[in-house]
Amino acid sequence: MNIGDTVTVQVIAVDVERERISLSRKSLIPGPWDSVRENYLLGEFVEGTVTNVRIFGAFVLFQDGIEGLIYKDEMDLIGADRPWDIVSPGESVVVRIVDIDPERKRMSLSLRPATDEGEAAWMKKEQKNTEAIKKRHY
Repeated sequence: MNIGDTVTVQVIAVDVERERISLSRKSLIPGPWDSVRENYLLGEFVEGTVTNVRIFGAFVLFQDGIEGLIYKDEMDLIGADRPWDIVSPGESVVVRIVDIDPERKRMSLSLRPATDEGEAAWMKKEQKNTEAIKKRHY
């Protein structure tokens, strides 16, 4: 921006005693959570990247900046004791969306196996596509 530019802003606070007004331009720009319900569906499978693994689960980041959480209970922990035995930061995973809460900016995810043949077929196809793309980049 330059001095003299006309911009649209939101008034955040007014401090009469100090003669200051706090403005925000960023608060008027739509963020990814504003359209999360249009871009994601419950039960949908989505590919993302694991960003962090904690004792209670793993965080997964999607391309548009939305981050969700795979709770430990939603991981297939058979033979594994902790979430980091299943996934690690930087790993690409295909997850199912279990819950979306745009007001709290939270998305719950699952790594559990598909529940029907259609979901299983979709997951296999996506996994093959992902593996083919990885091979092309190496």
